[in-house]
Amino acid sequence: MNLNLTQQQKHYLCRLAALQFPGSVANYSTRHPIHFLQEIAAGYVPLPMSEFDEDELALVEYGDDGFLSFDSLEGLVADHLCLNHQVPSDIEAYNREAEEHGEPLFVTFKEAMETGSIPGVDDIIADVEDYLSAYQIPADKVAFFKYPESWEIKAISFTHKGAEEMRQELDNHIFRPTRYYAATTCAGDFPVLMDVLFQCANEYLNAESNGITWTVNDRKTPDEVKEHFRNHPDEEMCVADYTFILPASRVLDDVAYNKATVRVLASGSMRQCGNTEYPYGKRLVMMDCAAGHKECAYPFECDALCEALEKDDNIKALFNYIHYINT
Repeated sequence: MNLNLTQQQKHYLCRLAALQFPGSVANYSTRHPIHFLQEIAAGYVPLPMSEFDEDELALVEYGDDGFLSFDSLEGLVADHLCLNHQVPSDIEAYNREAEEHGEPLFVTFKEAMETGSIPGVDDIIADVEDYLSAYQIPADKVAFFKYPESWEIKAISFTHKGAEEMRQELDNHIFRPTRYYAATTCAGDFPVLMDVLFQCANEYLNAESNGITWTVNDRKTPDEVKEHFRNHPDEEMCVADYTFILPASRVLDDVAYNKATVRVLASGSMRQCGNTEYPYGKRLVMMDCAAGHKECAYPFECDALCEALEKDDNIKALFNYIHYINT
């Protein structure tokens, strides 16, 4: 079968294969997932004061009929004190005057809870009612609301990167918290057709990658990485350094390049679990080429010692990953 695909279609197929290969961190522990950009559902749900959680807070209403509305607890307190809590100089000026008159200083709810106090207030601040009381705000006139625990789909993508791009594209149309969600299934036609799509994607990526060569400028073995983690915990090291030569130019940021240096950096330590020692660390991939400096996370999941780089196919996959994660 001869498919007459456009350059855009080929690009997205190659990107799919480059980013979502088996064992890639972009798979989010699932096989061939679909990636959803979700926005929390519209509307508000009452948040009882006894269950107050600042992280869940979406709306604060004050008054007998909810006349005044704020998006934070500090917004309510600042309005009550007639100051702009988003301007540091206003807070400083207010607190200087409050201190001179022996009145409560303005502090955030988080600060009050961390210290258990508000300067200028004798009582201990143990909860949200204490915080409101310190500023003489009647708790029975304050109502808290959170978002409902449901999500609406805003966009669907075959890659996590595609979902992130949609988040940027839809930015002016998103007004509530968002999240990314990867989902898949092992039954029905979905895994069958996704396998077909990935076979097609891999064909195009393999064709594009045919002829790529590289020189190993430096490469640490897994044992050397482990030894470094053990003797120099959390000290960054260069695990691998490659120079890639491409048979045909690729384009990043509208700049063509046919040569690139790719380095893998790692830092970490050896940890103990019972009688077992295991590596724990962070890994970063960096590429320099005519298009500039690019970075991304190490693409191989559960590979703290960078053992994947012992195979040539994975070295090529490393290059394809950092190229397509930046396109």
